[in-house]
Amino acid sequence: MARVRRFKIVFAGLANSGKTSILLNLKREYHGEILPTKGIERSEMRVLGHNLVEWDLGGQTSFREGYLKRKEAFYDTNLLYYVIDINDSKNFDEALDYFRDILEILREASQFPKIIICLHKIDLHLSPEMNKTLREQFETIGEDFNIKFFATTIFNMYSLINAFSYGMRLLSGQTEDLQEQLKQFASDTKSEAIILLESNGFIVGEYYHSENLREITQDLTQNLVIPFMTTNFSEKIADVLDRIIVELHSGFYIFEPLQISNFKMNAIRFTISAEQAIEKFILQPIIDSSAKMKKIFEDFFI
Repeated sequence: MARVRRFKIVFAGLANSGKTSILLNLKREYHGEILPTKGIERSEMRVLGHNLVEWDLGGQTSFREGYLKRKEAFYDTNLLYYVIDINDSKNFDEALDYFRDILEILREASQFPKIIICLHKIDLHLSPEMNKTLREQFETIGEDFNIKFFATTIFNMYSLINAFSYGMRLLSGQTEDLQEQLKQFASDTKSEAIILLESNGFIVGEYYHSENLREITQDLTQNLVIPFMTTNFSEKIADVLDRIIVELHSGFYIFEPLQISNFKMNAIRFTISAEQAIEKFILQPIIDSSAKMKKIFEDFFI
């Protein structure tokens, strides 16, 4: 039996940057107004059978000073999400300074976790020049770290899921093997794009034939699938659902639940081939018959 691992995921940033709202949305627990986080709030989430322990670090000045003084809050971090409100330009310097201080603590401990920077509340205006400058400043501060940027907003659930899922995949040693498997399945099923999601909506793997198809498939997923998967009825429907086919001008968008090993998954395919969309040929038997695919998921975080 595979060993269950626990990962420490830290969410940091200034007060009111949106850390807690991101976490609550990911857990489908966001209901409107949120009180400021006082100190450190820990919670757990399970992804592919493993425990993710989220540390939500309150961003008020007194709390931040305490974390930086004691340092333990940042030790042994597997993944750091740093959230910045891109509309709060007057506090950009303070946000950059806090980020710099966190990275200095990690350097002193010779620890270099993967970092996701969420340029949050992107639904409001951010000029291309400011976006570029802000990214460059973060990259300069963290030049010796692996940093990835995501534009996020609570009004686009897919933007949150995409940022969180990318971080989860950084913790896996199976990502490249999974990518190759999805590429092969895309070829076998004449699909131009495939997204594989866990039943909770997190993206475990994805393959796109082109960047344009990435944008099309992700937009369709945001508007068609994510609302369905984030309702209380999705699990009940999934038990009786065979698949959903949406006919588009440019092709067919196919959503189908499937089982891989002990994990309930959902597969999304985009194909421009009418024959592949209408014939009695689904992805589930292909994936289920793949011993390699089962092994990838069983050992995803090992």
